[in-house]
Amino acid sequence: MGRRHQCVWWLLALGLWLLCGCAKTQLAVLAPTDWTASASGAYVTDEGRVFYGIGRASGLRSAMLLRATADNQAQTEMARVIKGYLARLSAAAGMDATAPQDRQALHDLAQAVLRHARIVDHSDLSDAGAAMSLCRLDLDAVRQVLRSDVILENALQQRMLAEAERVHDAMVGRH
Repeated sequence: MGRRHQCVWWLLALGLWLLCGCAKTQLAVLAPTDWTASASGAYVTDEGRVFYGIGRASGLRSAMLLRATADNQAQTEMARVIKGYLARLSAAAGMDATAPQDRQALHDLAQAVLRHARIVDHSDLSDAGAAMSLCRLDLDAVRQVLRSDVILENALQQRMLAEAERVHDAMVGRH
């Protein structure tokens, strides 16, 4: 019995050793990408003007819950960025955002714009017990919503479309 018991322990030790070896290999594959060092905000990329919302989560044991929490944080960050962008854009277009109907129009516009934001990447920092998510929204999608929006009066809509790039560019680098 003693020899059999010893063999079982050796097999368990070998299995753990192999499991740990595979886990280390997997961590090397999941190295952080350049967006993980960035902050939420407006950016100009090779593909055009974009908004990023970056979410971080840690301290949770479940990998699924960690990723879902990071996704929610990224979406919350995107909402913060877009609301700030629309506030600046409406001011640049001459909108009086203090009136209740204008505040409601901006809120509805933000909700319509945020439907186009997507989680496009994840970074699982398993060794640190953390995860990150990247939410992306193209400025073209914002313009598309502005063009199709029936809440804003036509003149205001046209002024906002004319100012869209300039306001985005003013936000680049302010993270």
